[in-house]
Amino acid sequence: MRLYGHEIAIMEAGPPDGPPIVFLHSSGMSSRQWRYYARTLGDRGWRALAPDFIGCGGSEAWRGSGPFHFLADLRMADELIRRLERPCVLVGHSYGAFLAIQLASALREKIERLAVWEPVAWGVLYENDGDGFHQEQVERGFFDDATGGSELWMKGFVEWWSGDGAWEAIGERGREQMMKSARKTFEEVRSLGEDQTAAVHYATITAKTLLMNGTQSPVQARQVCERLATIVPNAERLELDAGHLAPMNAIAQVAPALFDWLE
Repeated sequence: MRLYGHEIAIMEAGPPDGPPIVFLHSSGMSSRQWRYYARTLGDRGWRALAPDFIGCGGSEAWRGSGPFHFLADLRMADELIRRLERPCVLVGHSYGAFLAIQLASALREKIERLAVWEPVAWGVLYENDGDGFHQEQVERGFFDDATGGSELWMKGFVEWWSGDGAWEAIGERGREQMMKSARKTFEEVRSLGEDQTAAVHYATITAKTLLMNGTQSPVQARQVCERLATIVPNAERLELDAGHLAPMNAIAQVAPALFDWLE
């Protein structure tokens, strides 16, 4: 499908006339991370759609004249949702979760329900911490153009989220897959670091919302969910004994919770 000027690969499951549910993947991944969820819900009559973001999976690489910015993926997903004939359920993880809450705040009645796992909405942290967290990321080299997207950079990024040894634990195949979109992942991270969307912005979300996070995740990810839970109307928060990658490596916990909430 051509969206925002790029050829975008979309994984689909379920009947074409079923209620639509759109899945947005995390940085360095692709729609494959949602395969179990999409197939299971497709078997239950949902029309599941999971796009690969620009430069990820089977989608075309970024062709813009300047560095990639998350707004390009946001506009791509916005276009996809606007093309649907019915309001949809929107599910996102990490980077995809951030895009999901941005979309829900803008599209409102087009999003019936919203379920997100640890949106990287760093802008809400500026209210309490100023630019302290941003400076920490600068010092870690997360925004360093010279090294961004290198294997050393990816290792530091993954292990900040999931702890020492997480990069090796992914396995050779997983590392190779993440390295295919490593530079684009860096540019996602850099543009997210510039985001200062205040929590109050998300008060415009009208969808019934599920905010999920893990007890083993970085404290900042938990703080974002805590703050959003006080701002987003009609929101409930769910905390599981898991880490940031739970939608992929703790499916036995996340999937039943999501499926029960959808019923």
